[in-house]
Amino acid sequence: LCSRYKVVAVAPSNPRVLYTADMSYWPLGLFRSEDGGDTWRVVLDGGKKAQTPTAYVAGPAMTILTIDPRDPNHVLAGNSEYVLRTTNGGQSWEDVTSTPAPGGAYAGRGFSGLVTTAVRFNPYQQGHAVLMGMDDGKFWQSRDALQTWTWGGQNMPHWGGGNDVTFAGPAGAVLYASFGQQGGYGGIGKSVDGGKTWSIVPE
Repeated sequence: LCSRYKVVAVAPSNPRVLYTADMSYWPLGLFRSEDGGDTWRVVLDGGKKAQTPTAYVAGPAMTILTIDPRDPNHVLAGNSEYVLRTTNGGQSWEDVTSTPAPGGAYAGRGFSGLVTTAVRFNPYQQGHAVLMGMDDGKFWQSRDALQTWTWGGQNMPHWGGGNDVTFAGPAGAVLYASFGQQGGYGGIGKSVDGGKTWSIVPE
């Protein structure tokens, strides 16, 4: 693990309350001090993040922190995958960037810090689209005209980015996708069941 503290925030209404974030992703994430930085306690770690549903599986490493100027317990903490909110000083958190939907899908609220690399519409099936992106944004698909989205599929590894996708076969149920980013090759994927399961051909 690495330890990188990229952001620190001081509560305007109580300067003795501070928050900072550890960029090591797992297992720690967000810390709070109530004595001007002399001592700290964890308010968001891997276990608490696991209790907070988010569209992306990324750990609790945060790069952005902001505190309500009137309430030191009301905090927004964000990274490239999601933004979490607490109204009780970190006792509990909620995702303010996506909402769980039936079937393991998510409805977005217009936020993702991950870079999109391609958006493709299935020419054989109305309402079906695939979004490819960097890191764990590598493959998201919608079957209800962009209302909700599901990630990946069985045997698709997390991270590594996605580049492009194309449709073939009856109703476009055969998908081919290319994976990798930043000069790294992540393989070519093939699905014959509309993206539910994949076989990945490595380099």
